[in-house]
Amino acid sequence: MRLILNGINGRYLREITDNAAKTTDYVEAAVAYVTDEALLFDWCWDNNIPLRFWGRFGDSVPVSVRILRSFLTRTSPNFACKLLTHFHAKVIWWHGVGAYVGSANLSDPAWYGNIEAGCFFDETEMEASTMDIQLRAFFRRIDENAAPLTEELFKVIEDRAKELQRLAEQDKSQRERFRGTTAIKQWKGLLREAANTAAERQKN
Repeated sequence: MRLILNGINGRYLREITDNAAKTTDYVEAAVAYVTDEALLFDWCWDNNIPLRFWGRFGDSVPVSVRILRSFLTRTSPNFACKLLTHFHAKVIWWHGVGAYVGSANLSDPAWYGNIEAGCFFDETEMEASTMDIQLRAFFRRIDENAAPLTEELFKVIEDRAKELQRLAEQDKSQRERFRGTTAIKQWKGLLREAANTAAERQKN
């Protein structure tokens, strides 16, 4: 098991995709919020690794319109997207390698700068603890309650995203004023830090 804490311990999810392309059979990803396709989706596509993805459907448009369009454009049975409500999971299973269960969404801040916490379990650990069986049940259950992404569903989401953008532009100055309050420490999150640097800092 590996504890993934970003800048706190210098371990990042990107370590997995950087080293797993040759040994991953396919990927199942159940991640509520997605704003960056390059972290996992493009990696699967570029390495010809089949992907089944489940994301959250909600009025805040948790999965970006750009990413949803990329699924529809590719029209490949090896690159499937489904959406569901009442869903907040962050689970990624690189079949043949292992699985991550934690707090990180598929966004650049979540993979590099935010304070996130999760664990990566390799396939041997998963089989020994029956975690693989439990995760299969998890993916099967969410799939039963998910809707495939279609042009009709995409249009509903796209229209909602346009409305949110219009409201966001109207609210820009108020948001900036709220975020700039002196009542909370202003910081930009954790900078990317190598594992050995993080370990040395913790030892000190």
